[in-house]
Amino acid sequence: MIAHMLSSIGKNDERIDLSEPVKAEGNIEDWLKKLEEEIRRTIKDILRNASRDCMQGSFGDFINKYCAQAALTGLQLYWTFHVSECLDKAKERKIAEAKND
Repeated sequence: MIAHMLSSIGKNDERIDLSEPVKAEGNIEDWLKKLEEEIRRTIKDILRNASRDCMQGSFGDFINKYCAQAALTGLQLYWTFHVSECLDKAKERKIAEAKND
């Protein structure tokens, strides 16, 4: 039974539990395909939750809660949201200034 993925980089280990364990039995091609599908589903679930959580609460807590891939994605979403917000405000301010001239 395969229940999680493990990544080791230097002294750091990162464990990601699969949403549903996969049995490694039968034809290797069949269970490897099921494993690949489960990995994709698990990462998709993690990223969906991370995209929601990155905008709430402390960013330090967010980074500690999620795997590196999800934390980086959340950071990009957070940055993009705030840059877009600043650009929208700048555009509105520029339009208001143009109307006053």
